[in-house]
Amino acid sequence: MQGESTDGERLMCGDHRNDWDVSREELIDALREAHQQVLELQAQRKEYHWLEEALHKRTQELSERVKELDCLYFIADCILNCNSDLLELLRRIVAFLPRGFQIPEQTWVSLSILGQTFQSPGFRQTAHFRDAKILTSRRQIGYLQICVSPPSRAREIPLFLREEIALVSTVSQWIGAIVELRTLKESV
Repeated sequence: MQGESTDGERLMCGDHRNDWDVSREELIDALREAHQQVLELQAQRKEYHWLEEALHKRTQELSERVKELDCLYFIADCILNCNSDLLELLRRIVAFLPRGFQIPEQTWVSLSILGQTFQSPGFRQTAHFRDAKILTSRRQIGYLQICVSPPSRAREIPLFLREEIALVSTVSQWIGAIVELRTLKESV
């Protein structure tokens, strides 16, 4: 009977023997090979998914580093090219600094130094903050405080990244050095 087979027999489909003529073993081998290809494609898909997630994570991390570097470049440029007085320089730094953090629109800066306080636009004191002392070679002259409002959605990322904490420390050191240099310059 056409289409029926026992082991070793040929299966035929159609009226012509050339349309489809394979043995049961060849059919089973073809199915095994196809199954193996499907398994390999699934493994590749998992690997591509993992790679895509890793690339996305690395892109986010690099985006954060770019914001931090932009902030440092801005401050360095202000220091080198700003001919305005010290107070204006400090205002510019405080206004720009939130851009160096994960969620700039939910980040506020307060700088208290030499008896004056500078705050970024719309400043809000929050329960979540980082601060650093502003020091000169002689003494503490103020502090820099960064306040953040936690995002509304749950996140695995901390409120302050390790690099952002380092940014706060670096900026506070730079401000101390700026104040000390400007003070020395004015006294000469």
